[in-house]
Amino acid sequence: MGKSSKLVLSGTIAGLVAGAVTVASNRTARENTKRFATNSSTQIKQVITLARENREEFVEHLRSSGEKISRVADHASDDMKQLMETSQKMKSHFDEVKHVLQDVNNEWKGMLQEVQSSSKRLDQGQGEVPIEHLPEGGTDSENTEK
Repeated sequence: MGKSSKLVLSGTIAGLVAGAVTVASNRTARENTKRFATNSSTQIKQVITLARENREEFVEHLRSSGEKISRVADHASDDMKQLMETSQKMKSHFDEVKHVLQDVNNEWKGMLQEVQSSSKRLDQGQGEVPIEHLPEGGTDSENTEK
């Protein structure tokens, strides 16, 4: 026996002794304990008598209860399997959404880099770009008003 089991056993024995001393020294506690023991033993005897007299019904009732518990456990097991399958499907859906969002993110990054590199290629030091092919006689805004 290990040290911790000896401590548990010693504590249990000490508790039983303390309880017995309390019951022995207190008249009300003795009477309550005696009444409880009498009632408990009477109830146990009644259950045993009922089981003996109605053995087949008692056994059938226990068998029926066992079958009900078994069915409930089977349904719970099936539900757990479905729950696990559903959670696996949800995980795969989340992974798929994650990959799509990563692709969209990479596309946006590529577009932003492309825009930034194309704006650097523009030569802004040349000034204004001359407009060719304007109708004669004025600016573009004057010709559109006519």
